[in-house]
Order: sequence, then structure tokens, then C-alpha cells
Amino acid sequence: MDYNEKYFEKNISAESIIELVKDASNSIVDGATVVRELEEENRDGAAVVVNSMEELAGNTQMLNENVTSTMEGTKEINNQVANLTDLLGHIVQTSEKSTVDAVESLGEVENALQAAGEIEKLAGSIQDAVSGDAAKAVADILQFASQIRQNMQNVNESIGMIAEDCGELCDEIQMVDETVKKVEESNNNMAGNVKQMQNIMGCVMENVIDCETIAATMLSKYEETLRNVEKIENVVEKLVEELGEGGFMSLDDVVPGMKVVLTDEGSGKECHTEVAAVQDGKIMLGATKENTDYFAQNNASKYEVRIIVNNAMYIWKEQEVTQEQSEENFYRLMLEGKPKVVNRRKYPRLAMENACDVYLKAKDLSFPGKMINISAGGFAVSCMADEFADAIGEKIRITIPEFELTNARQLSGTIIRTTKDREHYIIGCRMPEDNMEIRAYVEKQLK
Repeated sequence: MDYNEKYFEKNISAESIIELVKDASNSIVDGATVVRELEEENRDGAAVVVNSMEELAGNTQMLNENVTSTMEGTKEINNQVANLTDLLGHIVQTSEKSTVDAVESLGEVENALQAAGEIEKLAGSIQDAVSGDAAKAVADILQFASQIRQNMQNVNESIGMIAEDCGELCDEIQMVDETVKKVEESNNNMAGNVKQMQNIMGCVMENVIDCETIAATMLSKYEETLRNVEKIENVVEKLVEELGEGGFMSLDDVVPGMKVVLTDEGSGKECHTEVAAVQDGKIMLGATKENTDYFAQNNASKYEVRIIVNNAMYIWKEQEVTQEQSEENFYRLMLEGKPKVVNRRKYPRLAMENACDVYLKAKDLSFPGKMINISAGGFAVSCMADEFADAIGEKIRITIPEFELTNARQLSGTIIRTTKDREHYIIGCRMPEDNMEIRAYVEKQLK
């Protein structure tokens, strides 16, 4: 039955109206808290998108500049390849001419060798026919002709080697020329590809700029939404506090397991414990060693008592504590009067990605998960288990093995929201008590 159906019931009592208004107020506070957390997470996500888009725009611009530079480089390579091709062509022509000249020179040398041989034969014939000075002259001619022939033979061998080397050089230069032409062809293909890439990068750049603008607009909308949600939340919180002052909030709202903070109004020493039982409207604390030691050391007559009820804190001042004698020893809170009600503080959140283990008390099952964020008053985790599809109000416990705060590696909470995100569930939880160590850690990390 919803609130409207309850309201229009006949003969509705004043107590029912009070409970109805109280339930509605608490639901509004919880709903506003959930909306605020979602808006904060969405705003953080939008901020990440904006930053990513700005970085992507910068990288895209750099890539575009590199592509442009590559285009200029390919043009320069084409120019250099063209120059090299011309130079190789000239070398090939020169090598071919040198080869032809060497072959022609080789023919001339062979002719000279043949003439030198004829001279030697002729000089030999003359030498047999003459004597004296003539014979000596002929002998000198014969010796000179022999030297010419020997030198010409040496020249002939050298020219032959030159002709052979020129031929090999010409072949190798032609191979280099063919390779250079392939390089030129590949460079032209690369230039075409780079040109196409440049066109694509121009489109990408435009899209990135559009996305960046849209993301920035989204972020401003999230911020405006969050401001309005905070206004609603503050109004409702004030209403809840005033309802508390008016008597709507009472001991009836306290159940076992809720966190209790006792403060000795004389020494200021605190004791953090929890409600062990509620018996006939009496709030009982367990007779644990910690509680017993605290009461033994303080012996205070008056305490400030703070009990955390969902997202509010009930505060009683100048209250007494007595020990109940029964089968199970308890310390009884002698709470009198209406509590002052204040909404729990909202603390800054820190985004996290640590792996964690998520234990769902109602199912007595554990599941692997991942941290999303944490604050002094709550945390959000991601988990794939369908058991969390309808788990609002359930108790969970998370274990974060790699968390820097060793004292906060295991945390308990109540699920106040679950959101399906593709195959994962985003689970938002409120811790039963604010953790000041986590608050200090988050503030330090956010500086």
C-alpha cells in the first residue's frame, strides 16, 4: 500500500499520520541522497570524458601535424629520388660510354701489339743481314720494340680489367636504378595513403571537437542538476530535523545493530559500540569487554548518546547508563525526552579501482567486485552477480585486500541503490558509522 492509499484510509490515527510523514520524509532523504550520488558520479564521468576529449583533441592535432609533416617528407623524398634517378642515369650513360671506350681502346692496343710484333720480326731479319753500328742500331730497335710490346701487353690486361669492371658496374647501377624506381613507386603509394589519412584525420578532428563541446555541455548540465538536487536535499534535511524536534523521531526508530557513540560529558572520552537489543522500548548495549572497560574507567553520571538511524543521527544529552542484571548482562541506556535529529554529513568521495570481495549477508554468498569510490560515509562497488538486482536495504561487507588503509580494508554497509550497467551492477552503500580515518585519507588524496 502506498502513501496515498494509507492517507485516504478511514479513521486514520494521528500516530499513523506521524509514521506516514516520517516514512515519507526518510524516503525523500534517501532518494535525494541516491540522486545526489548518481549525479556526482555522472558529473565525475562527464569530467573524465571532457578531459579525455581534450587530450584526444590534442593528440589528434599532433597526429594531424605529423601527417602533414609526413606529406612534406614524402614530397622531399620524391624530389631526392628524382635527383638520384637522374644521377644514376647519368652514371649509367657514363659507364656505358666508358665501357665502349675501353673496348675501342682494347682494339687499338691489340693493333699496336700486332705492329710491335711485326717490328720485332723485321728487326730480327735486318739484324741477321747487317753488322757493326747498323747491327747495334737494329738490336736497340729490337729491344725497344720488345719493351713496347711488353708495355702494351700490360696495358691490354689493364684495359681488359677496366672493361670488365665497367660492365659489372653498369649492371649493378642498373639494379640500383630499378630499386630506386621501386622506392619511388612505394613512396608515391605512401604519399597517397598519407593523403587519405590526412583527410580522415580532418574528419576525426571535427568529430572530436563536436564531442568535446557536447561533453562540456553535459558537464555543465550535471553541475546544474546537482545544485538543484542539493537544494532539495537541504530543504528535506531541514524538514526532517524539524520533525525530529517536533517529536516525530523517537526510540521506536532504533533497532539492533545500529551504531552508538557514547561521550563522557566530563572527560570527553568516547565509546563506539552498537545496539545489542531492544526490549520493551529499552535500548540495550552488550556487556562486551570494551564496553565494560569503558564504563569502569569513566564512571560518568551523564553521557551524550548518538545513535545513527539510517541517514540521520539521533542525539540525546545528559543521559544515564545502568547495568541490567539478567541471564545476559546488558548496559541499558536510560534515554529520556525527544532526540535532536541531524542529517549525516556528506563527505568528499575518492574514485577507486581496487579489486574487492563483496559479501551479501542475506544470501550468505561472496562475489568478486571492483571498487568505484569511497567516502567517510559510504562506498560504491561494481559486481556482476544478479543477486544484487533487487538488494536495496540488504547488508553487505566488502574486503579490499590492497587498500592502503589497513584498518579500513573491511567495511560494512547497507545498500541504498543498485543500477544495472550492462553486465555489471553499480551498488551504492551507506556505512553504519562515519569513518574519520577514511575522510582524512580521501581529503589527502584529493589535494
